[in-house]
Amino acid sequence: VLMAAAVSDMLGIEKLKSSVEEDDEIVVLLGKQFRIDWRAEISKIFWFTYRSGFPSMEPCGYSDDAGWGCMLRSCQMLMATALQRHLGEKRRMDIIQWFNDEPGEKCIYSIHNMVRCGLRYDMLPGEWYGPGVASHVLRDLCEMHDAALDDAHD
Repeated sequence: VLMAAAVSDMLGIEKLKSSVEEDDEIVVLLGKQFRIDWRAEISKIFWFTYRSGFPSMEPCGYSDDAGWGCMLRSCQMLMATALQRHLGEKRRMDIIQWFNDEPGEKCIYSIHNMVRCGLRYDMLPGEWYGPGVASHVLRDLCEMHDAALDDAHD
């Protein structure tokens, strides 16, 4: 509830008191009223955060990204949201699989593949990636995944 209130405050969404169901609310956004189930909407948001205990990343053997993976995780959330909007919610489980923290082709946007791709830009696991390098890494991974995206969209 606090998160929803904070998001509402940030977006300037004004809640109206009404007799709608507990999970539904009427919000006014840009002068237009919408009835939303805010819990359902929040559950659609991808949340990727620091993790530990996943298979180690080469060449340094990291099995967590605490303290250095924030930009990569932010890029993963942005990319997953874009893919869901492009491919639709019925592909959500495929999208989640693509971001699983495992090396390999099935998890094309995993932190392992992001780090492997970051090596092209002289970035090692454990180093903080800036937004420019992180964007280039995502671009490169998208290019590698392009054929699969085309198949998924058809």
